[in-house]
Amino acid sequence: MGVRWILLASTLQGVFGSFTSLLTGVSAYIGAVSAPNERTTRFSVLLSMSVLAGTTGPFLSGIMVQIKSFKLLLLQMTTAVLFTHG
Repeated sequence: MGVRWILLASTLQGVFGSFTSLLTGVSAYIGAVSAPNERTTRFSVLLSMSVLAGTTGPFLSGIMVQIKSFKLLLLQMTTAVLFTHG
């Protein structure tokens, strides 16, 4: 993979806001749909899952890449995203 692809990906991430925009939107949604007495619990779950995913995700993906090839794993993840969001 060339440097141009990395620069393109970084540019797109900067333009679309990356994780910050996602977290802002989800927080606004939780604040709008949850009752005031449940809001603290829901925000706690959101933030704890974000931290848990950020710490365990790279570790587990490294193990998965060692077990399978990177291209096969990428194909499986892309297929799963297309079927769940398509």
